[in-house]
Amino acid sequence: MKSEATLSSAPEPFKVFLEELSKNMSSKGPVIFFNQHAIPIRDVAPPSNAVVFSVCGGSNETVSHFFERHKGASLIIWDTGVNLHTGGESYFGIKNNAEFAYAIEYADYLAAEGVALLPTFTLGLSTRNGQKCIDVLNKKGFDVRGYLELPRSVYGVSSNLLFAVISRGSFEHTFLYSLSDLSSTFEARSAANFLTRHLGGDPDAPLDSCKKAEFSGFANFYLRQEISSILSNDRNFERKKMSDLVEGIRKYDPSETSIGDNTLLLNTVATVSKKNVAFRSLEDINPRHRYFRVDLKSEIDRDYAVSFFNTELGKKILLSASTGSTLPNLSTKSILSLEIPCPPQDMQIQISDTNRSLKMLFEQMDKLYQELVYNPRNVDSIQNDVTKLLESIDRLSIVDKIKSEIRSGEGKHLEFKQTISLCVRDGIKKPVIEHEIMKTLCGFMNTDGGVLLVGVNDDGLITGINQEMKSLYKKSKDEYLKKIRNLVVNHIGKEVLNLVDWKMHDIDGKSIVRFLVKSSSQAIWLKWNNASEFYIRTNPATDRLDGKEMVAYINQRFDTA
Repeated sequence: MKSEATLSSAPEPFKVFLEELSKNMSSKGPVIFFNQHAIPIRDVAPPSNAVVFSVCGGSNETVSHFFERHKGASLIIWDTGVNLHTGGESYFGIKNNAEFAYAIEYADYLAAEGVALLPTFTLGLSTRNGQKCIDVLNKKGFDVRGYLELPRSVYGVSSNLLFAVISRGSFEHTFLYSLSDLSSTFEARSAANFLTRHLGGDPDAPLDSCKKAEFSGFANFYLRQEISSILSNDRNFERKKMSDLVEGIRKYDPSETSIGDNTLLLNTVATVSKKNVAFRSLEDINPRHRYFRVDLKSEIDRDYAVSFFNTELGKKILLSASTGSTLPNLSTKSILSLEIPCPPQDMQIQISDTNRSLKMLFEQMDKLYQELVYNPRNVDSIQNDVTKLLESIDRLSIVDKIKSEIRSGEGKHLEFKQTISLCVRDGIKKPVIEHEIMKTLCGFMNTDGGVLLVGVNDDGLITGINQEMKSLYKKSKDEYLKKIRNLVVNHIGKEVLNLVDWKMHDIDGKSIVRFLVKSSSQAIWLKWNNASEFYIRTNPATDRLDGKEMVAYINQRFDTA
C-alpha cells in the first residue's frame, strides 16, 4: 500500500485540536491513533490512556489483535492518508481505498458513543466509493454523523481535506464544522470543546447541517446557503433549474457566423477570476477558447443570464458544477443541473438595462478622466457632480456589502442577532439579550475584530429592528442608537468607542444596525452584574475564558508589560 500524506504535516493548531479532542473523549474509553506510515503523528500529545498503532513502526502485533485489546474505543483517528492505494485489490467491493476498508473492518471496536475520524477528499463520502463505504457501514449499524473541514496543508496538500465523523446509529442529516481558519492554540482547544459538547448532544452547541444525501463538499454547502439567503430576503427571486430555462445546448462551432437573440456563449472552463465567462455576442469571445452555445427559452432574458454568470455568485455556481481540480471543466449535463436565483422577467430586463447604463457610465467616466487634465476650466463643477455621484454609490455599496455578508453566513468574524434588548418570542425586554450583544463585541475586540449585524436572524433572514424600536424606543432611531452607546460605555468602557462603530441602515424597508469592530491591542473586559468577564471569538461562537486558560491567552496575545 502506498500513500504520500500524513498527519505529521498538520499545522500546530490542528494538532492541538486533536490533542484536546482526545483528552475530552478519553473518559468514555480508549483513544486510538492508527498510523499507516513509517512516520508517526508528530507534536500531538495524546492523553495517558491513548494508544498508537503504527503499521510501519516495527510492531509484531497484528491489527486485529491490537483492536481486540482496545475494545470500546471512544475515539479512533485514522491517520491513513487519503486515497490509500491497494494495488488494485478490492476490499468490501471498494477498490484502491484501503482507508475505507480499515474504517469498515474495525468500526465494531468503537464504544456505544464513540466516534471515528476518517480522512477523505473535499467531497467526503459522496463519491461512488464513498457511497459504497456508507452502504457497508449502514449494514453494520454505523453511519456518517458529520464532516470536519481540515486546515489547508493537513496531509501535505494544498486543498481542504475532510474528516468524516463515523459513529453508531443512522442519520438523515450530517453536521458540518469547518476548522479551516484555526489560527491559534486557544481557538483549537475551543473548537475541540465545542465539538465535544455537540457530540454529547448539548443544545447550546449547534452546528450547521444538511441532508446526508445532499452533501457534496463544504464549498457547495456554503453556496446553497448563499442562494437560500437571496431567496429568503428577496421574494422577487425564484430558484430555477437551468434545464427549465434552456431550449438547447451544444458545443459552439467556431465556423458559426451568428447566434440567436436569446443565445449566450459560456466558457467551458469555470473560474472565479475577474474575467468574464459568459458572453452575448461573437465579438466578445476569445477565439482560442472553447464555449458552449446555450439557447435560452423566453422565460429568461439573455442579457440578464450573461450578467448573472459573470457575477461572483454566478461563477461560484458554475465552479461547483465543474469537474477537474487543475482545469475545472463544465459539461452540458452539469450546466443543465444548475439551480440559479431568477427574478421575474420584467425585473430581468430592468437589471439588463441598468447594467448597460452602468457600462455607458464607466465609458463616460473614462473619457472625463482623460479630458480633465487638458480642459481644467470646469473642474469645480465636475468635482461637485462627482462627489454627489460617489455619495449615491456609497449608499448603494454599503447595502450590497451587508447583503453579501448575510449571504456568506455566520462565522468567526460575523455574527447575527435579531435585537439588542427585545425578546422576540416573549415581546419583552430582557437583559440576557443585551449581554449577548456586549459579549459578542468583546469577543471580536479580544480576537481579530468582526462584524455584528442586528436585525438578522440565525438563518440569515433580515427581520429588522423596527418592532423593537416601536415597542421600546418610541420608533426613534436616535434613542435606539443612544441605547447602544450607553450599553457599550456602561458595560465595556468609554475607552473602546474608538474600536467599535455602529450605523443604522435601511434594507428593503427594514432597519438593521451594523457594528464594525476592530481588534484591540489590550485585553477588553465585559462588566456585568458586578463581575468582569473575558471573551474571545471562535468559530462559530463567542467563548468565555477563565482561570489559567484566560491568563495564558492574555499573556500570549496582548502586551502585558
